Amino acid sequence: MKLTDEELLQELKERFLTKEKALEDYQKLIEELGRVNQKLTESEQLKSQFLSNIRNEINNPFASILGLSQQLTQLNAQPNVDDIKSIASLIYVETFDLNFQFNNIFAAADSEAGELDLYCSKITLNDFMVELVDHFTPMATQHNTILELSTTNTTGGGQHFCNDASKLQLIIGNLISNAIKFSHAEPSVNNKNKPVLIQYHLEGSMLRCKVTDQGIGIVPDTYQKMFDSFTQLNEGMTKNYRGHGLGLAVVKAVLDMMDGSIEASSNLDQGSTFFVNIPEMTDQQAAPLSTAGNEFLFDDGEVF
Repeated sequence: MKLTDEELLQELKERFLTKEKALEDYQKLIEELGRVNQKLTESEQLKSQFLSNIRNEINNPFASILGLSQQLTQLNAQPNVDDIKSIASLIYVETFDLNFQFNNIFAAADSEAGELDLYCSKITLNDFMVELVDHFTPMATQHNTILELSTTNTTGGGQHFCNDASKLQLIIGNLISNAIKFSHAEPSVNNKNKPVLIQYHLEGSMLRCKVTDQGIGIVPDTYQKMFDSFTQLNEGMTKNYRGHGLGLAVVKAVLDMMDGSIEASSNLDQGSTFFVNIPEMTDQQAAPLSTAGNEFLFDDGEVF
């Protein structure tokens, strides 16, 4: 079939447009592959940095524990009680921090594998919060600060809340741990850090908790980045703060599972406040009433 000049031109035009569209699609594909490759490269760099960090975060506490334990064995036959208490306190802080880091690593691994589960029990909320803060008090003392716990609950110490106690410990514990680590000393106040404030209350079936420090603060454009795995806002070879960059990522993952939320407010060199909202789980999901401590980090029970 012989084509007219107009039909031939139209056919050539359509073929040209088809090839041009294919070239555009190819270019978009190349760009997308470039972005994916960049993300993979960044991910590998972050994981490599994480492995380097975690090596130090594990080796350093172990070395401290070994050294402090050796000091205990070398004390005089009638050692000074204050010396024993001081060394024991340092061992506790290092062991507690190490165990807490492991729990974050296990939770992050479970989350990535889709195996992070919730096991609900009824907790006595006020007792739970007091004991949680007590566990972090030695760490706060070592960082030259204090923890102040307060609540607006008016129903007394027997108020119950139904949720996964171990996951609540991870969420609030990570916020307290970060607040302690990122506080800084004020020479004008006898070289004491300003207190870390932990406030909580029940609003209907929602637990609202706020953790405030008065430390270094957060750069505004890094708010979202800080919830990414392996990410620390104080990075590099000269970073001043211990940590592996999993804490806030674990907090976000667990809160997402709970249909909860987290927000941050901060000013540079004026401190940060983290707000978490945690909904109560239903009674049908609850196990029998837990004790005040709810099997904390070093107690017998399921490891989370």
